[in-house]
Amino acid sequence: MKIIDEQVILENVKKKIHCGVAWHGISLKDYDEIDALVKFAKATDTSNKTKFPDFECASGFIEHFHVTSGESSKKGYKITTDKSKDLAQHSKFMEEKSENPSNNFSEFHTSFSRKDSIENFHKSFKKAWENHIQHLHKYNGKKHISCFLISSDDVLRVKEKLEDENEIIYGDLTNDNIIFCFSYDLELLNYIYSYKEDIDYVIYYNENTDYVEILKTINIPYIMNRIHNKTYKIHSPNVICFSDSYGIHLPKHSGGTKQ
Repeated sequence: MKIIDEQVILENVKKKIHCGVAWHGISLKDYDEIDALVKFAKATDTSNKTKFPDFECASGFIEHFHVTSGESSKKGYKITTDKSKDLAQHSKFMEEKSENPSNNFSEFHTSFSRKDSIENFHKSFKKAWENHIQHLHKYNGKKHISCFLISSDDVLRVKEKLEDENEIIYGDLTNDNIIFCFSYDLELLNYIYSYKEDIDYVIYYNENTDYVEILKTINIPYIMNRIHNKTYKIHSPNVICFSDSYGIHLPKHSGGTKQ
């Protein structure tokens, strides 16, 4: 299981909130409201990782969860299990080299391909969202401002898609490498909007790109009207993860009497 530090995620959002945040469907009043919530929210019971919510302040709460575009199974997310196997291989290799070093320096390289998709992302997102909504419905604390903070390790990209009945190619006149965010995902926007009575704001944080998007849930129809007069295709590029280990080894000496 991937271990996520929600405090680190929130601090990363705080650092970017005045420069570098994509504000989508946010009024000036909304800006002041979410700015204060992020600024003053404090961690709740840090000893209880299942306690809802993760952060609270006088005006409301922030609850964090993590999603991925990677493959998953009963054993967990494949990108996490691949990394774990990779680390185990590294540890075994370095231990063997320390036992029988043929020279003083060694290196070890591995790689694996990520298999990401928007379908994986939707599955992960909806499963986590619905789980946290259930916790919200049992929560009796401050609900004046409600916010979900969603971190992700996705590698998704967006392409602008031009429909042309004459099958004309437009080359670089179209944008083929738009950074993914929730506002380009029509299915996800409709899904989030269906919970507009429960959640006021959604913050999306991408760990890989350090990208932050903040949505006002009730204003999603305005975002959809603005953005989706064009057609966008969400895709995952081929990503290969590399890992390298280097070590300096000293031979083990048997014990003896010091002269």
